[in-house]
Amino acid sequence: MMNVNLIKQVELLREEHPSLTLIKCESGFRLTGIVVLNAEYNGLPLYDEYNLEIFVPFGFPKAIPSVKELENKIPEDLSHFYADGGLCLGAISELADYLEENDSLVGFVNDIVMSYLYTASYFRRYGEVPYGERSHGVLGIEETYFERYHTQDRKILIQLLLYLMGEIPYRGHCQCPCEGGKKLRTCHGKYILKDLRSQHYEYYKNDAMLLLKFYVNEMKKGGKI
Repeated sequence: MMNVNLIKQVELLREEHPSLTLIKCESGFRLTGIVVLNAEYNGLPLYDEYNLEIFVPFGFPKAIPSVKELENKIPEDLSHFYADGGLCLGAISELADYLEENDSLVGFVNDIVMSYLYTASYFRRYGEVPYGERSHGVLGIEETYFERYHTQDRKILIQLLLYLMGEIPYRGHCQCPCEGGKKLRTCHGKYILKDLRSQHYEYYKNDAMLLLKFYVNEMKKGGKI
């Protein structure tokens, strides 16, 4: 049975962006057409038009939408692309966090996608990004989880990721790996528990797998953790 709420959300998105055309696919809705950027940051307004393909999986908001730009208008130097040509709208964990708090498809496009497009237009005109950005690839994921789990120590992060992966059973009464003298549940464990209980857990788990594989490869190459 089709998700009535999702159909309504797609209809609202088309009302907000009437140039979008809709195709129902096997696993979701595909919307294509011109999306108008008319936004301002720090007093600098930008107007632009982008031809986009927005794929909304039937599992939304548990499943995250993906977006492609169809006319190669986004500078390659911006480097915010996935291997399949999709736009890297931000760290997956942060997109999931957004949908935890705001399950609106219109909000996702107007907040997340428009922020990306503003960055792209700004970069095309001025050769730089308007606000700070993370490193690309796995280092960007690492930066996200350093912030997410409130540590800058890789060894501590690895222990926390092992809890997230389920490789170490989460027991709140155990000592926190940060060695600050607190129980896990009253220290860094509370951040892990939130992700373990999240409807977006699989996204966080996938990030953990990528990071742990990266650390293993670093150690194989003789690098320090």
